[in-house]
Amino acid sequence: MSQKHDFHFPAVHNGMDYLVSVIDHLTPPVQARDTKYAVIHLQAATEVLLKWPLIHYDWRLVVVPDEETGLICDETAFRRGDFRSIGIGRTIKLLKEELGIKIPNRAKRVISRLSDSRNRLQHLGMSGTTEAVQTSAVQVLDFLLDFIRDHLKDYLNPDDSTHVDQEMLEVREKLKDVRALIAIRMARIQSVLGDAAGCAVECPSCGQEAMVIDGYNCTVSCLYCHEEWAAPEEAAGEYVWGVLHLSEYSEVKDGGMPPVRNCPECDVKSLVLRAVLAMARDVPIALCFSCGEKFEELNDCQGGCGNLMTDLDFDMCHTCLAARFERF
Repeated sequence: MSQKHDFHFPAVHNGMDYLVSVIDHLTPPVQARDTKYAVIHLQAATEVLLKWPLIHYDWRLVVVPDEETGLICDETAFRRGDFRSIGIGRTIKLLKEELGIKIPNRAKRVISRLSDSRNRLQHLGMSGTTEAVQTSAVQVLDFLLDFIRDHLKDYLNPDDSTHVDQEMLEVREKLKDVRALIAIRMARIQSVLGDAAGCAVECPSCGQEAMVIDGYNCTVSCLYCHEEWAAPEEAAGEYVWGVLHLSEYSEVKDGGMPPVRNCPECDVKSLVLRAVLAMARDVPIALCFSCGEKFEELNDCQGGCGNLMTDLDFDMCHTCLAARFERF
């Protein structure tokens, strides 16, 4: 007599079950433990649901080849889970290359932010605010619901499609409560945010355009999720990594400019060259996360000091010019 299988979670069912769990953990009242599992389950849901079209098309796409032989496992090993799977970045790349499914840049940012949070939480420990986790999670959920509707359903059999439709109804209904809570919080800070809009950018912790630079006190904080940065340099670094998806190493290695430079006004290494202001999203600008100064045009000093200049009539800064004159 065969044993009844009472533990049955096909891949897509599993992904949708994670989504329902995320919503349950984010629905008020929310405890600290809830936010932890919301992050972990949302990352799992994102990986499962984004990889499914690739698996349906060709399961070999999601398998990492053996480091020594360069070979991948056979299908039997794959079906029993004896393989190493690609990461979320590679998944997004292959969705575009193999299936023509392009993930919007905004979605890539929030997925990357989620992955970073999950990695810190899983391996290093993590501290933050419920507000930041809720807001970031909702942004990923919004993307996933669109992805399910626009792309995933093309790769489902009828039974899975029916199951997904049923789960989507529950997720959308519960998501309304979380969205409403976020809207109330944002409305509460609008008056304060309005006064600081000239130096407000997207927060790398919560994704809201409420990261404000106080140039008078040289401090940076988010009015929405209450994140505060110990130093302007740290805030600038987290912004370029978490929002602009840039790193100093990769930019310089590829022959580009470092994304953070010394500010010509206050000389603190907190000048983000391509910051995007909440009040002017279409035109990136050089913004100092220490003194709050904004620069539309800057020149590199050709004297070898590596500084930026606001004076466009000269090719060297005053310090380098003075040093050159002293040599004659």
